[in-house]
Amino acid sequence: MAYGLLNWQRYGTFLGKRGFENVVLVNLISFSKLYDGRRICTKGYVIEGNNVAFIKTGVSGDRFEGSAWLVNKTGQSFIFNTSNSVTKAVSARVCGYFQSNGQAEFGNPPFWKHQLTINEFSGLGEPFAVDY
Repeated sequence: MAYGLLNWQRYGTFLGKRGFENVVLVNLISFSKLYDGRRICTKGYVIEGNNVAFIKTGVSGDRFEGSAWLVNKTGQSFIFNTSNSVTKAVSARVCGYFQSNGQAEFGNPPFWKHQLTINEFSGLGEPFAVDY
């Protein structure tokens, strides 16, 4: 109920941002073909560092597994990095356009299978350093 009221106050609908589908990140990655070409909102850990930005379900493990490359269209940095040598993560809610190729093609280097072009970013906690 509270989630619906918050969405109503923020977006004018009970379901979420108008034209965007709320998708759990693990489902977005697991069933990527179903969401290819759609506008979605999801939650996860946004990881940003020197020439790298991606979203994952957790901050451990291989960077390419269970993740999607992020293209930032918000006009501002997701996480304020004090140094180009420090990679940071933050729990966040993101909304944007999702693409899935099924083959490694997105990112820098181009090894990500999925890409999310972000139009809206909301941090849900404090950034912290990660080892990637």
